[in-house]
Amino acid sequence: MLDQKVSKSFLHLLYVLCLVVLAGYVIALITLAIIFGIGLLVNLFEGKSFNDLLNMVTSYSSINLKNNLFISLFTTILTVGLLILHMSAIYWISQLLKGLSENQIFNDRSLNVIRWINYSVAGIVTIDGVSALLDNMGFTSGSLSDGHSLGFEILAWFTIYVIQVVFERGIQIKRENDSIV
Repeated sequence: MLDQKVSKSFLHLLYVLCLVVLAGYVIALITLAIIFGIGLLVNLFEGKSFNDLLNMVTSYSSINLKNNLFISLFTTILTVGLLILHMSAIYWISQLLKGLSENQIFNDRSLNVIRWINYSVAGIVTIDGVSALLDNMGFTSGSLSDGHSLGFEILAWFTIYVIQVVFERGIQIKRENDSIV
């Protein structure tokens, strides 16, 4: 009985920690949006129209430069995507922890939560891989990733996939046992 109580309180502590980290990510995303909006407004008030900004971003001569606005914009989009995927993974992990603390383990809800965690981590691996590829090709000097953690991220993704398969099998066994009884 004491072990279950300690386990539930530890799961609740992890759940609260996930919510705190999620709040930090939301604050970071809002701050990034504010900074981007202020930068856009400053450029528009300097007399540049929105079409001038788009032409500056997409012009052929600016694409060929190493440190240009196009690469900076693309890296910013990757950063925002990575923040959103991290927020998604942390949110779904918090939902899984909440379900585990309520002893809702092998059910369809927990399986769907694990699937969403799997999708989020797959997106993180993809964005990190694209960023590492851009860095290795020499397009950016300060990219999101240089690829050193990519192997660990892929290993984590495979581990989450194995957990998903175990949950699918557990739900199948639970349904078979329920149908026999």
